[in-house]
Amino acid sequence: MTVSLPRVVHACYSAGTDESWARGVVEALAPLGPALGVHALRLDRDPAGSSCRAVASSIALPIAVTALIGGAPVGAPLVQGIFTGGRGAELVSARIARTPRAIASALRALCAAFGAADMLLIRGDDGAATTLAIAVPTLKHGELAPRTVRPVVAHLSCALRLRRSLPAALGATRGASGGLAAAMRGEGWAAPRPVEALDAHALWDAFLAGRWSVVDQRQDGARRTLLLRRAPEHDPLALTPRERDVVAHAVRGLSNKEIAYALGIGVTTVATHLRAAGEKLRAPSRRSLIELFAAARDRAPRSAPSSS
Repeated sequence: MTVSLPRVVHACYSAGTDESWARGVVEALAPLGPALGVHALRLDRDPAGSSCRAVASSIALPIAVTALIGGAPVGAPLVQGIFTGGRGAELVSARIARTPRAIASALRALCAAFGAADMLLIRGDDGAATTLAIAVPTLKHGELAPRTVRPVVAHLSCALRLRRSLPAALGATRGASGGLAAAMRGEGWAAPRPVEALDAHALWDAFLAGRWSVVDQRQDGARRTLLLRRAPEHDPLALTPRERDVVAHAVRGLSNKEIAYALGIGVTTVATHLRAAGEKLRAPSRRSLIELFAAARDRAPRSAPSSS
């Protein structure tokens, strides 16, 4: 149950109406839901009247789900459960464990309407008026891991911002690509391209400085390929200065205790920064995080006191 990230990226930045665009995204993510399908739910906030509705499904949407979602007000527990949350990709079972009772009950009812034991939610937001939630109901608890689809969140949100800024071009098929390319440049995106050796050093420095962030990475023998996006201000994927300091010390081989002594922070804080950096850079272990930053060894602090 894996999806092709290039196919999802292509679907996110495709032209067409909102409905055809959502269908394309759902089709690209369809391998995630072979049994109960993949469904796109959209929330549009408008002072004159907000609306929540299903806009695309890989299989027929159950009538019970349509009845639950249709006409639900923005403040309803179900709408809050679907469209709000601290994570762009999360399991409903994990959300239920840390959410108020009313929202938890509404999410359980939604799973029951799908005939599901659990559900993966992938949210994209345009930062203004629209949130798109991709719902993937599953027959088993924890069947899908949110970390495997987290890169989709960045693409989905950026695509929604683009569609808001260029509605006319994206709503038409003729002449849409030129307008889309201009909007993507405005958002800091460009078509993926190899980086020449002379440019790679400057790009790496910008990456370390937090001006670019990792969307995905692939290891092929001794070659590591990174897919980067230009990080806007306060991008949650970009490392903070403190996280970069901690990782730079870890690259030099210092233990958490030694890093804590060198930076004047607690050992627990060091572990927290390393874990956050690993999640942002999609590095599942300390070793992979250090390998990712190996090229920055010369840029790390020159010395650090040893712990007693």
